[in-house]
Amino acid sequence: MDMVAVKTAESDHDFTKDPLKLYVDGDLLRAEGTSLGGDDGIAVAYMLALLDSDSYVHPPLECVFTTDEEIGLIGAVAYDMSVLKGRKMINLDSESEGSFVAGCAGGGQITMRFPFTVRECSGTKIRVEVKGLKGGHSGGMIKKGRANALKLIARFFDGLSSKCELALICIDGGVKDNVIPFEATAEAVVSDSSILDQYRKDFLRNVNEEFGSFEGGIQIVSEEKGKGSFLAADPAGTERMLSTILLSPNGIRSMCPDLPGLPQTSSNLAIAETNENSFTLIASVRSSVGSAKDALFSEYARLTSWAGGTYELSGFYPAWPFRKDSELRSVLNRVYSEMYGREAGTEVIHAGLECGLFVSAIEGLDAVSFGPEMHDIHSTNEALSISSSERVWEFLLKTLEALAT
Repeated sequence: MDMVAVKTAESDHDFTKDPLKLYVDGDLLRAEGTSLGGDDGIAVAYMLALLDSDSYVHPPLECVFTTDEEIGLIGAVAYDMSVLKGRKMINLDSESEGSFVAGCAGGGQITMRFPFTVRECSGTKIRVEVKGLKGGHSGGMIKKGRANALKLIARFFDGLSSKCELALICIDGGVKDNVIPFEATAEAVVSDSSILDQYRKDFLRNVNEEFGSFEGGIQIVSEEKGKGSFLAADPAGTERMLSTILLSPNGIRSMCPDLPGLPQTSSNLAIAETNENSFTLIASVRSSVGSAKDALFSEYARLTSWAGGTYELSGFYPAWPFRKDSELRSVLNRVYSEMYGREAGTEVIHAGLECGLFVSAIEGLDAVSFGPEMHDIHSTNEALSISSSERVWEFLLKTLEALAT
């Protein structure tokens, strides 16, 4: 129903048919070589458990299961919300126990396509792989300063082009528009491969120093694939592929002036794909301010036109404005205080949630999002806390009981 399906380069997992290889790591549930899908399989499990039992006290429930949330909130966009009668909505798509989410950014996606001409080039064919990056959710992790594998591999070849002649064959990387790219590969034909190994070592040392503890283990692997004549992009095509990656906006653009520590506007250069004679880039944009979001999309559009490409906008979703007078949040805070003897936190997040679509479509809807503790969602390091899942389940039951009275 809702999972970012990513796997390590070494994994042979087939998401279309293979079950996840789950294992318990202390208090954490993980999956071997793949993402876990705790985001947001745990919410599906909670709701199915409620529907499966007559022993819980709760008000009338409408349980909404949406498809394709992770690739543009597609299920929520298509859903006929006029059938819903409730005006209080508990969204279970958050990953930090003890904190209630009460607002989020809006955003969308841009797909940019660039043509290039292929010609025969003589030299040594090389393959370079950037890996070992942390990646992560491009909403929640964009403020962590993590490296973007597409940016790194473009920088690698940009520097190499000053030391020898090269013609790019391909650049590919990234898995989803809302995942910071943690791996990328590229192939090229170079005039002098003897400099490659030392250049790679120097470049790797520099970027590991640059990103330090933000990453902690960037790897760059290079290998020669033979000498001879190979099909590769012409000089204009090579320049276009490198320039569009290097010049594409990426990372935090601005921070919220009224909410310290919260990004206001950001972008994630997420995916690169090379076909026979075209090159595609996909990026996502997030912002809690509509004009800032539009301005960032305009930058991508201008870059695409300048480089001779075409673009398509898609997957727009609205921001979810913070509501000061939330009756639902008051109930949640009271129940939380009674159970744990302390106040819960309230936050507005930079990631997108379906709440924005529901609130904009249903007049008077009061929504709050919460969930159990998860780590490194949208990555192969994803983990779900077992004890937190149990506590949040008990909290959910107490909340529903309070709302029934």
